[in-house]
Amino acid sequence: MRNVSVKNKPVLSTGGKALYGLGDLGFSLVTNTIGSFFMFFGTTVCGVSGSLMGLAYSIATVWDALTDPIVGYLSDRKRSVLFGRRHWYMFIAIFGMAIVNVLLWNVPQEASSTVKFLWFVCAMMLFNLMTTFYNTPNSALSVEITGDYNERTAIQSVRSVFMLVGTILPTVLMSIMQAPTAEYADGRYNPASYTNMAYITSAVLLVCATLSFMGSFSQVPRLKAKLEKEERPPKKSLFTIFKDFFTVLKKPIYRNVILAYSISLMATAFLTSAGFHLFTYSFTLDTTVMYALVASLFLMTIFSQPVWIWIVKRFDKRTAVLSGIVVSIVGVLYLLGVFIVRASISPDSLALTLFPGLALAGGGIGALYSMPSGMMGDAITVEKMKTNVDNTATYTGFMTLGNKLSQSVALLFIGVLLDLIGFREGATTQPESVQWGLGWLVFIGVLVALIGGFIFYSKYDLKKSDIPNAEDSEGEEDCGTVVVGRAEDFPEERE
Repeated sequence: MRNVSVKNKPVLSTGGKALYGLGDLGFSLVTNTIGSFFMFFGTTVCGVSGSLMGLAYSIATVWDALTDPIVGYLSDRKRSVLFGRRHWYMFIAIFGMAIVNVLLWNVPQEASSTVKFLWFVCAMMLFNLMTTFYNTPNSALSVEITGDYNERTAIQSVRSVFMLVGTILPTVLMSIMQAPTAEYADGRYNPASYTNMAYITSAVLLVCATLSFMGSFSQVPRLKAKLEKEERPPKKSLFTIFKDFFTVLKKPIYRNVILAYSISLMATAFLTSAGFHLFTYSFTLDTTVMYALVASLFLMTIFSQPVWIWIVKRFDKRTAVLSGIVVSIVGVLYLLGVFIVRASISPDSLALTLFPGLALAGGGIGALYSMPSGMMGDAITVEKMKTNVDNTATYTGFMTLGNKLSQSVALLFIGVLLDLIGFREGATTQPESVQWGLGWLVFIGVLVALIGGFIFYSKYDLKKSDIPNAEDSEGEEDCGTVVVGRAEDFPEERE
């Protein structure tokens, strides 16, 4: 087998990485606005029961999960003269996401709960299809754009920073959108605040994603030249595509990443979908304080990125992600303690008391955002160097499939539990029993997800020394010397 040795220079400059990552800001802003506020919007503003909202989420998320490997497979086989194999799908999705995002939040408020439920299901399914068209090819592009272990980490970290900025912005913007009015003393119950937010987030998405598209489009000629040296994935039926998902799960290196990623990020479903209920009803925080605390959590996910990058360079990605989970667990246990004794804490000092736990939880979660894609990319790189077949988008689609299936389970579980603990949809206050139920729902759910993720990440045994550090080559003139090596120079997949 041939091992290509090339000049060690970054594929993307610092500015190029920033421009490419800008797309994740717009994408994250839109998707996290939905993830953070849609359950609250549906249950308290629209008066839809928690079970129906959980079911709507689950239907749309399962649909979303099923489309990921299909779009990934189509993207791997795409051979467009102008767009390469990734950018055509991203181009369609940029405009599709922006349009459907506006429709999603403009549900007729005078309609019945059944009509609202159907509106949510249809709009979310269409929106999730557009996100698949954007995110699955884009995730594959971020993996294949460089073959360097450390640069791949840097690119994923830059993407994570922009994604986390997009995670923070919804809380900042919504706190402005939900200023008190004559009709709504508490802006969280004002339907117009959510529709206005949709217009803003769609506009930001269009600008950011378009700039990112234009910036990464310059890499298409280089990637097309690389593509000519690879074998095209064979044609497959839908049955075969999904059968391959279970075949991939038989390989420990992929199974451990997919399961760890899927289970650990269930923690974010509990934090975002039920967290605002917890802060509103159990901690009884006002709008400004609540959004400030949530923003501090996500800010720490950004500020922690240099720490995780340093750990990767000093050790490896596995060490970084396991350390992040431990830090998050410590933060969540602290918050659980505050929740239990909240009645003895002065309302004036409650926010300050909550902050250390949120900072620890947010800092640890930062590793869960930036490391897994790079870990999956490393495994794909090893396989591609041995087979000369690029399944990057297909495999990252499988990763997303597992994550979204777990998210659908978590969201359905949350919706049903909201009803079981007696949550009163559309109410501005909740009984004490519901306040306690919300706390146990959030904290136990988050802890179980983090511990499950830790177990599977600890089984990931691909080391930095196993990764071939071969940069993409466009020809001997630009890439340096071609070195011929043996197949055994690359580690076999550990069965």
